[in-house]
Amino acid sequence: MGELPGDDLVLSWALVLEGHDRGTTLHIRLRVAPSGHRWSRAIEVVGGLIDWLTIVALHRGLRERLNKENS
Repeated sequence: MGELPGDDLVLSWALVLEGHDRGTTLHIRLRVAPSGHRWSRAIEVVGGLIDWLTIVALHRGLRERLNKENS
């Protein structure tokens, strides 16, 4: 596989479930490769904010669903 051009931004987004005795933890990870791209830091910050908003929405929806199933 060849190298990426210098103006490409490499990133990945992962949803990782970790099992525990009391339940499951969801980890949401955004990784931005240090490519020297002029927008990489800004994308990392904005991506982190989007991750946080995603977690809030997922948590709220899951809580509503669990409350409906348990009532």
